[in-house]
Amino acid sequence: MKFKTGGGDFEMLEAGTYMARIYSVVDIGDQTFDEKTQPKLVVGFEVDELMKDGRPFVVSKFYTQSLHENAHFLSDLNSIRGKAMTAEDKATFDVKNILNVPVMVSIKHTEKRGGGVGVKVASVACVPKGTVVPELRNKIVHFDIDDEKTHSALEIMPEWLKNKINWLDVTDSNIGKPVPAPDPIPESEHDFDNPPF
Repeated sequence: MKFKTGGGDFEMLEAGTYMARIYSVVDIGDQTFDEKTQPKLVVGFEVDELMKDGRPFVVSKFYTQSLHENAHFLSDLNSIRGKAMTAEDKATFDVKNILNVPVMVSIKHTEKRGGGVGVKVASVACVPKGTVVPELRNKIVHFDIDDEKTHSALEIMPEWLKNKINWLDVTDSNIGKPVPAPDPIPESEHDFDNPPF
């Protein structure tokens, strides 16, 4: 499916349910919407569906950085795990551990505020046991605005996402200096009964 926009044609992922892997976790800092300011996180999913040029589709979902019982992020984490996170799970949670985790995503199309059609991740869930999800083709992206060790991810991050980062109050002379990227969690370490997060 192709849609004409002001910037030309682009391929759009069809609405439906897909197998995917989490390939990107990006802290974009405090964001203000409707006069409410909250720390936000963008999680990227590489979908098991290819574009015409052979690259996999990728989709993103914005979350408030919260493990509160009513937070969408916690709800999706629980869906991916297939069980609720305990207080102990939350206390030891490290967001980079969701990288390379296989998931099932439900995609829908929505109308954009300025006109046109957008792709939205409607839901995220665990992959049925026995389902084979292809390995990642994109590079792992992990960016924490407060951790300079992750700032090399800026080199492979798309411009639209870089432009979302709110650097206000961040003073770091090492921003963008190359450092080793985190290794993805090997597939063999993904225990569906005991997820790594």
